[in-house]
Parts: sequence; structure tokens; C-alpha cells
Amino acid sequence: MLVFQLLGGDLRGALGPGWEARIADPLLREDIALAAAIDPQQRSLDARSLAARLRGLEPRRAARRQAREQALQARLQAWRRRRELRRRRLGAGLTAVLGVALLATGAMYLKTEQRRQQAETATAQREAMLAFVTGDILGQADPYDSRSSGAAGGGIRAAVDRAAARVDARLHGDPLAAAAVHGMLGNIYFAQDAHDRAITHLEKARTYALASGAGDPAGLVQVETTLCDVHRIGGHLAQAEEACASALEHARRAGPGARHLATLKLGQLRSEQGRHQESRQLLQPLLEQDTLGTDPRLRGELHWALGLSARALGDYVAAREHFGQLLQVAKAMGEDSSWLGWAYNSLGSVLVETGEYERADALLQRAHEVFARTQGEEQIETQMPDAWRAEIRLLRGQWDEASAILQRIRQAWQDRLPPEHAQQQRIAASLAWADAMAGRTEQARAALAAVPRRNDPAQARARSSAWRTLRWSRVALALDELERAGELLDLFEEELAQELPDPHPLRGETRCLRSEWARRRGDAALAVEGAAACRDSLARYYAPGDPRLQHLEATRAAFAAAP
Repeated sequence: MLVFQLLGGDLRGALGPGWEARIADPLLREDIALAAAIDPQQRSLDARSLAARLRGLEPRRAARRQAREQALQARLQAWRRRRELRRRRLGAGLTAVLGVALLATGAMYLKTEQRRQQAETATAQREAMLAFVTGDILGQADPYDSRSSGAAGGGIRAAVDRAAARVDARLHGDPLAAAAVHGMLGNIYFAQDAHDRAITHLEKARTYALASGAGDPAGLVQVETTLCDVHRIGGHLAQAEEACASALEHARRAGPGARHLATLKLGQLRSEQGRHQESRQLLQPLLEQDTLGTDPRLRGELHWALGLSARALGDYVAAREHFGQLLQVAKAMGEDSSWLGWAYNSLGSVLVETGEYERADALLQRAHEVFARTQGEEQIETQMPDAWRAEIRLLRGQWDEASAILQRIRQAWQDRLPPEHAQQQRIAASLAWADAMAGRTEQARAALAAVPRRNDPAQARARSSAWRTLRWSRVALALDELERAGELLDLFEEELAQELPDPHPLRGETRCLRSEWARRRGDAALAVEGAAACRDSLARYYAPGDPRLQHLEATRAAFAAAP
């Protein structure tokens, strides 16, 4: 299992269906299959035998190469004998035909030679990675030390850290091998949320790959799309844009598989940038043409990305369909796949949006359990479902419960995500709303004061979020800061709403908030008009018993009873 995980660059990878696709070397696939068979009767390799086969990998490869070459030579000799016989029979009159045949043969030879060189490149990379794993990592790790931190000492994580420092010195003369090893290390650190280290190794992998010329364009695309992912998840959208654009450019000479991968990652980035319509336009053809059907993980990512865009656009039916497909893919990967956590989390988020709180809470708790089991309680992803569980409490008016959950998330993310990260900003806005509604006005006012004003130069640098802007509008209304609330609502209506279709739940929410804002200011006509538009908008999405509609009815009743 450990050999499989290290070769695949994922220390949490599971030997689920389709695992063979991640190990290109047939000998290594054979070794792993013999050592990790589910049926003990078929598990013919113990650890010592596996080690012996790994140490003898090069002689085994040489033997297979020799057997293939002997078979090829035999076929070539037979072909030459047949060609000579035909030449004697046909005579000089068929010289032109023979010339055409020779040209075709030459073209086939060139294509075969090109494929042979590519295969040799891939083999050299695998050999370098295997040598790095077995010698630099496993060879100097204490197998009895279970520590996973990067501190000095034993353990696999500590061994990876020490080995990572020696890559350049060992492989500086072989850029393709160095690129492969740095790419593997980048994936390992990415999986551990060590984003800075991941970026360092992925950038080195890109530098080495570019230095090797056109040796491995598909490998370069793999590195750049992973780099795009790390920057996107870390909130560095400009750097992610550069990496994804470069991957798409290099994918043009790396084949259709690389182009599809680069398109998928660019579509995910567009969704993160709030450009959800563009994301759909990029991703929908990949689904309709089934371009990722052979890779279950990428197919799951495609459904996930399309579901996120659909949810953001208010198309909750499509979002549930895509997240349901993601759940099927994740279950096939096994119970120890973190994708199962993302599937439960995504389905739960849609149920929160549509007001199905009990079912949503159950799914989100299962998501938290999967993340905690597969990644650990301290990882960033483990708190993601709790953010949606806090949203349920906020919509129900359970302010103190929501605040307690949000405080725990903030504490967990304190040293892992910068304050300007979109997820941190989401938690800050929700926590301020809970504080304002619970009477903790001092904390809420301080949080609102830290939000850049519309004419503040900092506002131009920070990408405003439509959802977050309306959440801060709620905070301002709860604090009776009507001028600030009006400014935030103007920002949404005049700038941010342009990205959203009509109808859309956020457009309905802003009509509700505008009605409340007008009522507070004594503008009866605008308040009545806004309340009617608000109800018509929200009734498209929420059941009559939803707290959002109940709050609206209470507001309308209070308004009707007012002088």
C-alpha cells in the first residue's frame, strides 16, 4: 500500500477500483497486485519478497526488454524474407509500388521510434521516482515511528521532508527525472495542506520540465494544473490564472487527454472567480462528449465543478443531480476516499439552500466524519461541513449555537488560511451576523468596520462576493447602520448582481433586505413594493415553512401594524 501511495503521490490513496491506472509500469502493477490482494490465498508476496522484487526491478525489466526485442527481431526477419520473396516474384515493373511501401514503412518507423522515446522517458521518470521513494524516503525512515509531523526524527513525513531537500543535488543532471520527483513531492505536500511547500516543489517541477524541452509535455500539463489547483484553493487567483493558462497552452501539443484536463481545471478556476456561466460553458462539453469517462476521479471532479456552478447560479435541481453523480463516483473509490466527504458536503450544502435542514445536517455530519477519518481533525477540509451546519443555525435564528460553531472553525483555520481568504471572509461575515442578532453589538460593529467601503482603494484590490455583501448588509441592518446597509445593497444591485441570472435566490434576498431598509427609513411605498417582490422571488425556491419566508411574514405583519 505504501509503495502504491508514494508512486501515486498521494499518501492517503486507496487501492479502490481502477487503481491500476495510476501505476504505469506493468511490473510494479503486478508486484502491488500480488502483495495487496484482498483474498489472502492470492496474496503471494510478503514484505521481504516484495522488497526483493523491487530491488530486482531493473534486471526484470531488462529480461522483458530482451524478450520483446528477440520477438521483434524474429518478426522483422520473417517480414524481410517475405519481402524478398515478393520482390523476386514481382520484378522490376513494381519498383514504384515498392517505393511507396518503403516510404510508408519509414513513416511507421518514425512513429514507432517516437513512441519508443516517449516510453523510455516515462520509464526513466518512474525509475527515478522509485529510486527516490525506496532509497531517499523509505530507506531512511523509521517504520516503527508513527509520527506524521515534519519535525526532526523518524516517521514517513519527516523522511519526506529530509529527502525533499536532496532532490536537486541528486537529479540536477536529469531534468525529466527531477521534474517527476518534484511533482510527486508537490502532490504529497498539497494533500497535507502544506501549500507553500507544495508550490515550491511544483514550481521546481515546472522549471525542470521546461528545461528538458519537449520531452514530456503531458507531464508539464499535469504539474501546471496541480499548481493551478494549489493557488486556487489557497485563494491566490491571479497565480492560479497564470498556471492554468500556461497548462492550456502546453496542452495543445500534449494530446487530447491533457487538453481535457487543462480545460477542467480552468473551468474550476472560473467558478472560484465567480464566473459561473463561463465555468459551465467550459465544462458542459466535457460531460456531453464523455471526455473524462476513463478516469473516475476526474469524472467526479467534473460533476463536482458543474454542481458548484449550478448551485451558485440557483439551479438547485441540476446541482443535486451533479452532486449525486459525484457521490456514486466517490463510493466506488472506497470509504477511505476524501471524495466521499466532498460528495456528502456538496449534497448537504444544496439541501441547506433549499431549506431541508434535517437531511442536510445528517449529511454534513457524515462529511465531517469522513474528512476527520481520512485527513485528520486539524485539516482545512474537515471544517468545511461545519460552515454549512452553522448556516442552518443562522437561518433558524439559533445565534449562540451558530456562533459557537463558527468560533471553532475560525480557531482551526487561524494558522492555515490567511484572513483575506474567501472562506475566512465567509466565516467572519456569518459570525458578525450572529453576534449582531445575539446582542453582541461591540464585536459586530468592529467586524463591520473592518470591511472596506465601496470607495476605499482596498475594495478594488479585494474581489467582492455577492453572497458576502448581502450577509454584511444583514449585519448593518441588525446594527441599525442604515447608511452602510444602503451602500452595501447598492454595491450588490449595481455591480455584483450582473453576474447572476434572474431569477436568482440572492436577487430575491436583496429585495427582502431593500424592503427592510426602506421600512426602517420610513419609505412606505418602497417597503411595500420590495416586500411583494421579495415574497414572489423567494417562493420560487423555498417551501412555505422555510424560516426565510416565516421571517418575511413576520416583517410584513410588523410593517402592517406600524403607523
